[in-house]
Amino acid sequence: MQEAIGSRVGWLQSPKRRTFMAAFIFLAYLHPLVVRGEAGFRAGLYFSQTSPLTDEQETAVLEDLRQWTGFVEIQPDENGRIVLGDRTGISGGSATARSLILGAMDGADSYTVEGGYRSPEVAFARIQARSDYVNQKAAPGLTRHCWSIQLDFHDYQELRGQAEAISAFDPGLNLLHELAHAVLRLRDSTSQADPLGDCERFINRIRREMGVPERESYLPVNGLAVTPAGTGQRVVGELTFVRIGPDKRIKKFRLTFDVLNVFAVAVVGRRPLV
Repeated sequence: MQEAIGSRVGWLQSPKRRTFMAAFIFLAYLHPLVVRGEAGFRAGLYFSQTSPLTDEQETAVLEDLRQWTGFVEIQPDENGRIVLGDRTGISGGSATARSLILGAMDGADSYTVEGGYRSPEVAFARIQARSDYVNQKAAPGLTRHCWSIQLDFHDYQELRGQAEAISAFDPGLNLLHELAHAVLRLRDSTSQADPLGDCERFINRIRREMGVPERESYLPVNGLAVTPAGTGQRVVGELTFVRIGPDKRIKKFRLTFDVLNVFAVAVVGRRPLV
């Protein structure tokens, strides 16, 4: 088992293979199933009723979205659709985040937020295209996309670090990151020449407007650490966030997590989405 885990981590450490995986994931959601007709199609942003978040998780995501967007009345309706309420009722928040979530809510596509726990396929958050809807009679030439956004709350429990870094990497902001993929067609980093990528660069605009540290790179830096009991080693991933002060000094904030618990759960046993 340890050899299998080491092999899996070694595979992830290769820059070329990580670049391949990032490109593969982006291409995968560009080629969904095409469905004729629009029966049952619902545009907008929804909480899933088949793979739901817990009440506590849903509350946390809504609070995150209120903070990042400033829409204080954001909440789900009786059908799970996330609505904004009074759109003039804004308190703080980021103009960039508001523009993004309005693009999702008022656009032609459908986005469903699903809950997960120790999913082997999801690291913190993931977006997938489930299907395309085409109605040539009612709207010729218009294709509507149905997206699934999965949040794995177990992964966020693995985070260790300074409060400033944790606040810059919460589930709500990662939800906005995934929306930026679909709404704006922004890509993650696929090259060492651009360690941040267009999508996370866009999300950094939100962080900057909110005065929180900005992410330095998309992929974590992995290293080995001795286990607390001193009986072995574990692979630790590190994400770095930076803030430039008024005096131009750069301050760094770090998040760490157990790579195997986040990225390689499939090695030690699959867990289904809940």
